[in-house]
Amino acid sequence: MTRGRRPSCGLATILLAVAALCRCGQAPAPAAGTSGPIRIGLFASPASLDPHQYNEFVTFSVLSNVYEGLTALSPGLGVEPALAETWANPDELTWRFKLRKGVVFHDGRPLTSADVVASLERARTHPNSEFRSYLATVKGVRGAGDDGVEIVTERPTAVLLARLAFVLVVPKDAPAEITDPVGTGPYRLTRKAMRDPIVLTAFDRHWAPAPAVRAVELHVVRDPARVSAVAAGDVDMLIDVRAEDVEEARRAGLRVLSASGPAVDVLQMRIDVAPFSDPRVRRALHLALDRQAFVDRVLLGQGTASGQLVSANVFGFDPTLEPPVRDLATARRLLAEAGHPRGLDAELEFRRDPGVDEIARQLAEAEIRIVPRPRHWHELLDRLSKGQVSLAYLAMVSDSGESGDLLESTLHTKDPARGYGDSNESGYSNPALDALVEASGRTARLDERRSLLQRAMRLAMQDLPLVPVAQRKLIWVLGPRVDFGLRTDGRVLAKDLRRVTAE
Repeated sequence: MTRGRRPSCGLATILLAVAALCRCGQAPAPAAGTSGPIRIGLFASPASLDPHQYNEFVTFSVLSNVYEGLTALSPGLGVEPALAETWANPDELTWRFKLRKGVVFHDGRPLTSADVVASLERARTHPNSEFRSYLATVKGVRGAGDDGVEIVTERPTAVLLARLAFVLVVPKDAPAEITDPVGTGPYRLTRKAMRDPIVLTAFDRHWAPAPAVRAVELHVVRDPARVSAVAAGDVDMLIDVRAEDVEEARRAGLRVLSASGPAVDVLQMRIDVAPFSDPRVRRALHLALDRQAFVDRVLLGQGTASGQLVSANVFGFDPTLEPPVRDLATARRLLAEAGHPRGLDAELEFRRDPGVDEIARQLAEAEIRIVPRPRHWHELLDRLSKGQVSLAYLAMVSDSGESGDLLESTLHTKDPARGYGDSNESGYSNPALDALVEASGRTARLDERRSLLQRAMRLAMQDLPLVPVAQRKLIWVLGPRVDFGLRTDGRVLAKDLRRVTAE
């Protein structure tokens, strides 16, 4: 599970339907551009260059070009070999990995088992790691010579192979905070620190075939000038495009791609402090929302109303959890019963998004008066991690295609020693949900695992530490020089880019 503005799974053992792709608008005649970097417009820069700190959509997407895990997820979210060429599961608690031969870091050092062991232990124990939940069941990691790694788990963990794709490998002597990334990935950073643009250059000694595009620049393009930046040729493509920008892109003759995404917009509350510690207040907020109106007015039909925290193409989705019918009378009654007969005032923190105005308008009709507090994305992430946000508007991204990761990292009781709850910023704790989530990780039977995850999601929707709003479609705008292969998780990796040349 990763967090995002709106855009934290697919497993080898789970068949997922690849998101349907829709091409809208008329494409301009392709340009013959065959030189120069491909420029991608991001809505924010990475929160860190350390791959074990922020479990956040943009950060992980960027760093996935530079670092690799033992495994990787295919565009359809199946498990593929990466730094591990093969693996075996000799018993239900043991995994043995054979490292790929000839892999080197960007500074020329060969990859060894010591680097892998150190990386997994770093992700498990680093005080700022938000990736501990991926390794929650790991009991120990050890090297087996220079090219072997053995992982022992405390209980059977059918999803370990998929989760290892999110634990990226760094050199064994990596500092406490990585600011100058050295990975094994297909691209290396050629401009240090968090400068704009971030420049990726193909790594000539990478073990896989050379990517089609050798140089990529990642630019932060702010609203409202995002589409015009593509039309003017300042960038070649945009990720995370707003629905209201689609018509502008069409009028400019740009290509628009859209697909069902892995993210659900949510309202996240601190439920361990007033006023949201009262479940009646949370229920009032839940019932005050008109989700279909939000989809129609804000998303312009580019999405669906949500009644749970994961999208329909995620394993563990419960089709019985439909969005509630709006009930303003009950919402006002619940507020009054909770000691707020004249309504409630609350600050809502968010990264700039026009959807907040509609949410504030809807909640005001239930006497929940919202004071919008826009934040820079990095500031909001920092405030969330410090527990300083009472109410936030953000997105939960199930980018591995499986709801267990979101439940373990975001809703399980915070338990750093065991690797649970490392992204639990709501203060939520429910022993019954914890037990269901942990049981789901022990079973290798897909039907049983799905049932356990669905039961856990139903509990979460009773307690409402997070209130789902809507699932947005992923939207990209492309200029004439570039195309890419669609991924179910919504990421755009530099290795998947390809130039469009004149016919």
